[in-house]
Amino acid sequence: MNIRLGQRGPHHELHLMVFAPEAAPEGREAFMDWYDNLTDWGEGDDYNDPANTSPKLRDWYRDMISAFPAMNGPDGRIEAEPTNRN
Repeated sequence: MNIRLGQRGPHHELHLMVFAPEAAPEGREAFMDWYDNLTDWGEGDDYNDPANTSPKLRDWYRDMISAFPAMNGPDGRIEAEPTNRN
């Protein structure tokens, strides 16, 4: 697995991309074209559902959420409603 980290947006949130190295082309320009096409999100696709990825990535995801719980998607934590302190 390869992990790429990047910063985007005015608040510098962290974007994490995990992929099988054999899936990506070599070279920056070819990689960026591949990435742009890959992240051209289609209508109706659920990108928060790990069932929509490869078995290796699902295994990696399961390992990650055992240490870092998911914040959204089908495995997201359900937090209690905030209490009103007035």
